[in-house]
Amino acid sequence: MLYEGVDSIAYYRYYAFIVTSSTKFMKRIIKLNILFLFCAFSCIPKTLDPKEIYDLYRRSVVLIKNEYFFKLTFKNGIELFFIIENNEPIIMADKEEAIQKSMVSFGTGFFIDGNGKIATNSHVVFPTANQIDIGQNISTHFAEARNKIRGEIIEAKSLLTKIAEYYQEYQNVLGYEEKEELIEKHEVTEKKLMELEIVYNLLNFQENEYTLTIERVSLGIVYDDTFIENDLDFQGCMPLENSRSEDIDLAIIQLKNKKTPSDIKFFDINTLSEKHDLNLNDDVHMIGYNRGLGLALTEEGIKSQFNSGKITQDITRTQVLYSIPSLPGSSGSPIFNSLGRLVAINFASVTNSQGFNFGVPASHLLSLYNEKPGFSNELKKSTSTSETGVPKSSFNDDKVPVDFTTTIKEFIESEDDQNFSKIINFFSDDVIKYWELRYPTGDEIYEHYQKSWSLIEEPINNIEKIEKLDDYNYLVFTIFSFYHIEKKEYRKIQSKLRFRFDETGKIIEIFGE
Repeated sequence: MLYEGVDSIAYYRYYAFIVTSSTKFMKRIIKLNILFLFCAFSCIPKTLDPKEIYDLYRRSVVLIKNEYFFKLTFKNGIELFFIIENNEPIIMADKEEAIQKSMVSFGTGFFIDGNGKIATNSHVVFPTANQIDIGQNISTHFAEARNKIRGEIIEAKSLLTKIAEYYQEYQNVLGYEEKEELIEKHEVTEKKLMELEIVYNLLNFQENEYTLTIERVSLGIVYDDTFIENDLDFQGCMPLENSRSEDIDLAIIQLKNKKTPSDIKFFDINTLSEKHDLNLNDDVHMIGYNRGLGLALTEEGIKSQFNSGKITQDITRTQVLYSIPSLPGSSGSPIFNSLGRLVAINFASVTNSQGFNFGVPASHLLSLYNEKPGFSNELKKSTSTSETGVPKSSFNDDKVPVDFTTTIKEFIESEDDQNFSKIINFFSDDVIKYWELRYPTGDEIYEHYQKSWSLIEEPINNIEKIEKLDDYNYLVFTIFSFYHIEKKEYRKIQSKLRFRFDETGKIIEIFGE
C-alpha cells in the first residue's frame, strides 16, 4: 500500500507538471498567434474616408495663375506681340500694350517636397499657340499692313507731284514765304515717302519663318482656405529648366523663396512607385480648382473642390481614365486612391464631356523629379512654318526646295495668249515693281499691257533658259518674236527678265535687265 501511495503522489505531481507546462506552452502559442494576427492586420493599408483625404491634403494643393503673351521674332529682326482671343491672334501695337492686355490662365498644382517645388501640367505653365494657324494669320496681318502703307505711298507720291506741278506753274507769282512753305512741304513729304518705302520693304520678307516666344508677365500661386485681395497675394514662382516632359503633360515649378510652408503636408515624391496601384472600378478622388478663381473665390476665401469617381478603363503606361467631373482650371490636380496615395495627375477631359477625364500616372512625375531640374528664366519655343503655315523646326535641314519654274512658263504662255484675266492671277496683291512701275495697282498693270498689245501682234516668247538664283528669285532668258504694227515688220528681241516671288508663289517683282 505504501508503494501504491508513493506511486499515486508521483503520478499526480507528474500530471500537474505536464498540465502546467502545457498551459504555459499554449499561452505562448496564443500570444504568438495574437501577435501574428496583429502584425498581419496592421500591415493591411487602411482605407481612408474621402473627407480624411481632403482634410489631409487640401492645403498642399494650390491654385496657379499664369499671365503671359506671345512674341514673334522674324529673320529680319521685326518683332510682333500678340494674344489669342477666340482662337485668333490679336496683334498688339507694342510690348507695353501686350503686357497690359496679357492673357491669364489658371491651373492646379501640389507641393512635392519641402523646397517649394510644385507639380502641375506642362500646358498650365507653358501654354502654346498651336491651336491657331499662326502662318496664315501673320500673312493676313502683314498683307493688311502692306496695303495700308502702299496706300500711304501712293498718296505721298501724288502729293509730291501736285506740289511740283503747282510750284512749276505758279513760281513766278508766288511770294518768298509761299515758295519756302512749298519747298518745306515737298521735303517733308519726300522724307515721309522714303520712310514708308523702307518700312514697306522691311515687311516684304518670308513672314512664315519666325521664332515663337512665350513672354511671361507673372507666375504665382495662392493657397486653399486663404484670403486674396489683389494680384500681389499670389506667391511668385519660377518654371524650372528641363522640368517638363516632351511626351507627358507634366511640369515642375518652384516658389521663389524655395520654402514649402511648414503647415503644409507635401506629397513625398520619393514614396511613389514605378508601378501604379490602380485597378478597374477602383475609387479615386481629386482635389483641384475648377474654373480657377471663378469657383474658388468665396466669401470665406479661396476654396478648392473635392470630387470622386471610378477608374473606368484599364490603365495604360501614359494615361488613366476615370469618371471624375472637372472643368478648366483643374489641370494639374492630384488624383488619389482610397488609401490616400497619389496615383495620377489630372491633365485632360474627354471632348464634350465633363464626366470623364484623363490623368498621367504618378510614376512619370517621379521620373521627371529625379532629373534634378534647374531654373529657366527664358521660356522659348523656336519654330518656323512651311509654305502651308504648318510649324516646323527652325533648324530643319530637310527643307523641301521651292521651285517656281513651272509658274514662270505658265505666266509667259498667258502673255503670249494676251489673256489678262489669267495674267493678273499670277501677281501678288502687293506688287513692288512691274517694269518701270513702282507699287502698281491692278489697273496700272492692265493699262501697261493694253498699251503694249496695241503696238504688236503675234507675240511669242521662246524661253532659252531659266536660272534659279534662290528659292524666290529667277533670271529668265527669252527670244521675243512679234509683229510691229506701226513698223509693219516682224522683229526678234533677246530679253533677260528678272522674276521675284513671295512665299505663296505670287509675282511681286518683274522687270528687264
